[in-house]
Amino acid sequence: MKDYNAQRENNQGIEDELIAEAKRQEGKICLEEIARMGAQKILARALFLEVDEFLEIHNQRDENGRRLVNRNGYAKEREILTGIGPITIKQPRVDDRKVEDKFNSDILPKYIRRAPSIDNLLPVLYLRGISTGDFNDVLETILPTFPRIPNPTFETTRKNKKKQRKISSRKA
Repeated sequence: MKDYNAQRENNQGIEDELIAEAKRQEGKICLEEIARMGAQKILARALFLEVDEFLEIHNQRDENGRRLVNRNGYAKEREILTGIGPITIKQPRVDDRKVEDKFNSDILPKYIRRAPSIDNLLPVLYLRGISTGDFNDVLETILPTFPRIPNPTFETTRKNKKKQRKISSRKA
């Protein structure tokens, strides 16, 4: 299997595109946006190379001499939620007329809408956040620079205690 890391000359094109986009935005582009754009371009390149490899391996022809496996444009653009935010991608399509061993992307399965890390995170957020009311520990694992969220349960309890003291200190 090929290494999906693009060669240096291919990376240079991605770097140039990112720099050009940052200049178009007049330096108002944030670090997360650069990371998201870079991930989007690298994912697109990896998907392209994956299809290339599949086409090289399955270079079969039918009885009329036509190829059984061809590129077939791109699927509809879709968003995939990742740890660095949503990434928009157009996945290359393959017209695969073979009976066995049809093309399925190992990198980006057909109906995936979220990265597996996001799917793994949701139950943890639910269990730890709902049971304790404290999302901070879980959110810090995803976003280390995330500002702490005040615990609503603790805040409500503190306010209730103040009210209770105020009421109990009243004279009858």
